[in-house]
Amino acid sequence: MHRDWFIEGANIFVQIFSDRIEIVSPGSLPPGMKPAYLGHKSVRRNPLIADLYHRIGFIEKAGTGIQRMIEETRKFGYPEPEFKMDEFFTVTFTPSRTSEDDQHQDVTKRAPSGHQVGAKWALSGH
Repeated sequence: MHRDWFIEGANIFVQIFSDRIEIVSPGSLPPGMKPAYLGHKSVRRNPLIADLYHRIGFIEKAGTGIQRMIEETRKFGYPEPEFKMDEFFTVTFTPSRTSEDDQHQDVTKRAPSGHQVGAKWALSGH
């Protein structure tokens, strides 16, 4: 729903490392959207897909995703996610643990079974 479909051959990646989780999506911010607006305003890049997701109850269509990510990380005592915008939009989540062993254990508990920390998954068509 958020990716730029005009960047052919690009995929969304979810990368899990021992010290962070990164989600990378093709395309920067859509026209009319500025970094300062993140979490406060919304511009739908793909309105047809967004409307479909709204009709099936998958989204609320209010542009609250960024703010909810920030609130959830605060609620559980983690640092706020970091956002980077260039040709791709990247969000990075970092654990607040201080021990490397705790970081590794925390990330692997959340990883889908059968996948290793540091693995990359390409989510084609999402």
